[in-house]
Amino acid sequence: MRGISIKVLMALAVSVAMVMVCAFPAEAAWSYNGGVRKIPAGQYSEVKGFIAQDGAGMSYDVSWSYGPDFDVLLMDKANFDIYKSGSNAFSYLPYSSLNVVYGAYDDTGTGGLTTGTEYHLVIDNTDRPVGGASPVGQELGVSFEFGAVNIQQLTDMGLIIILLVVAIVVIVVLVVLFLFIRSRGKNKMPQHRQQYGQQFQQPGMKACTRCGAQIPTDYTFCPQCGNRY
Repeated sequence: MRGISIKVLMALAVSVAMVMVCAFPAEAAWSYNGGVRKIPAGQYSEVKGFIAQDGAGMSYDVSWSYGPDFDVLLMDKANFDIYKSGSNAFSYLPYSSLNVVYGAYDDTGTGGLTTGTEYHLVIDNTDRPVGGASPVGQELGVSFEFGAVNIQQLTDMGLIIILLVVAIVVIVVLVVLFLFIRSRGKNKMPQHRQQYGQQFQQPGMKACTRCGAQIPTDYTFCPQCGNRY
């Protein structure tokens, strides 16, 4: 019972570890937003945030549904932080698209991104950047496709904390279950072995208190289980 419990515990622990690994994928394949994303005037919507790995590349295809012209901006983290602050003092990468009327497409190509750099791709419905589209007080509706290879996706910290808490709870439950099963086994075995020894005890022999085997009274070790007296 103890050996089986340890194996079950190890298998479940490995399963939890695999779930945690799958929750933080190292690469991203094509992902598609089938519905229309609504972006109010003066706001933006982030399509994806990620960190480029070796040979990373990405592409996007944004389709206009309704509303004003818009911008698709690809920025590194430093400029994205400036952009979020509301300042115009940010720069965007050449793979961005400004003053889009009906749709925008761009492809960095494999290896077109700098390894280790954090990037953010956003659809902009503000009056930034200078020279870009203006929302003119209208809501924007777009749908998009985003594709990438060799990127590490950024995961929301709240989700990370939730996953860690769940993993800890699962491990604690497994440990408690294992200890409970083992304690039940210990409580039952001595009584069984004692009864076994009393029923079959022979002259000049004694019953092993561990496994119940009949052994000579002068033995200091049980030849069956190795229990020492």
